[in-house]
Amino acid sequence: AEFQVRVCTEYAFPEEQDVDVETWATACWDNTCEHKAVKYEMSTAHTRLIVERVSTIRGRVKDKVVERVASHYGFKTTNKDYVIQANKDLAGKLLEDDGYIFEGVINAQWFSKKKKSDGIVFGSAFNPIPDPVIALVFTVVEYAIKQWASGFLVSGSQFSEVDYHDMYKHHLGGLEQWRHFSTRTAQALARHQQCLYSFGRSRAGFHDVPERAKTRFNNAKLARAAVAIRDASDEE
Repeated sequence: AEFQVRVCTEYAFPEEQDVDVETWATACWDNTCEHKAVKYEMSTAHTRLIVERVSTIRGRVKDKVVERVASHYGFKTTNKDYVIQANKDLAGKLLEDDGYIFEGVINAQWFSKKKKSDGIVFGSAFNPIPDPVIALVFTVVEYAIKQWASGFLVSGSQFSEVDYHDMYKHHLGGLEQWRHFSTRTAQALARHQQCLYSFGRSRAGFHDVPERAKTRFNNAKLARAAVAIRDASDEE
């Protein structure tokens, strides 16, 4: 579980960024042994099995998103031309605006198992919800919306590092530019990330929400603003 958390909270495409994933795996193995008060040597086979889980970890987040996108946005499976066109228009608008959701996915993925949720067990990694988690969910939501771009659900495309690492970096960059655009945007993002963590804890059954974390921000506006800032910077 700790290795999964590191992938999601530190960098979701480590194989594309020359991250020493084996060091992550070794550290997680040692921490687990220490927690259970045992000592086992980590073999090459163990390391390989852990490292090979990176794409599976991303795939689990993808599955959570895909199963929610149609019902959340209102995409419909049909043969009616006007509904197909409506699906195309909706997908186009969402992709143009970067109007993505992520709060529900974060709760479902990392805060749905009560006190055993990764977001609780590894609370320090999620408090506040870090940029890599948000960027990963943005990336997977974009992937899921693109499956409706033709007006029909076209499933089965691979969520691979080759195709989606650049998109992930794009969203990380948008968040970073939002943070550095002004003091106000930096404070807004920080509060929003704290809100997401507090909402997640509530979802897991922990209701000790700090007062400063109760202000809610509009997810779609935050995403659109981050992209707008990026585009403005590109024009300079």
